[in-house]
Amino acid sequence: MVVDAGGFWNINFKHDLSPDGIRVIDMDTIDFKILKAISDLKVPYPRADKINGLVKLDPEELGARLGVLEMEGLVKTQTDSGTSDVGLPSGIYAAGLTNQGRRSLAGPRW
Repeated sequence: MVVDAGGFWNINFKHDLSPDGIRVIDMDTIDFKILKAISDLKVPYPRADKINGLVKLDPEELGARLGVLEMEGLVKTQTDSGTSDVGLPSGIYAAGLTNQGRRSLAGPRW
């Protein structure tokens, strides 16, 4: 684990996901806190406003980070343009952990 130029801790989690070897996912502490918040809420798809209540990020940043975490296979988001009262500007209104996301929380952190 190292501190990057932006002052974030980069945590490397290793997953046996590809047939040709090990894939390393770099994750900073904010992404880890997002995954942990989703896990701590104890529901399959917690609402975005509840997640943000724990991580306290700008809604646009949270939406962007959830999008990246979804592309990495760690979360699955639910989007809808009609739920702006609990949703993020990106249209995401809920997010849940995938199996890979749960495994990354269970793996070594430092």
